[in-house]
Amino acid sequence: MEFGIIIKNVVIMGVLTGLLFFSQSAYFSQKAQDFGAPVLKKGTGYAGSQYIGKANEWLENNVYDKISALGGEVEGQKAALGDKIVEQKEKVEKASIDGAKKILAEKVLGILGVTPQDLGVSCPAD
Repeated sequence: MEFGIIIKNVVIMGVLTGLLFFSQSAYFSQKAQDFGAPVLKKGTGYAGSQYIGKANEWLENNVYDKISALGGEVEGQKAALGDKIVEQKEKVEKASIDGAKKILAEKVLGILGVTPQDLGVSCPAD
């Protein structure tokens, strides 16, 4: 059962790789342009249709007004959130710098063959 699944997956990957490889050739890129151009022209014709215009009008009347009403609330909270973000960023910076100092101090003392207890000084990063 597992061997059959492996073979199936290898065949699928081979087919996809072949499609990717052959899609880069000039023959297939020209065929894609011949097929894609009429489809694209037909699709752009729908963009100016009355249904799209009605949908846009409905969105402007019903959705955009509600969203724009929330904009003032967001602007009011933006300053408070900015202060909190700066505060948290400073805490993270301090913690990472203190941790780096402690690690470097331990490594240097390890290279020198001295332990912090031999110095009789506690680490200020603790």
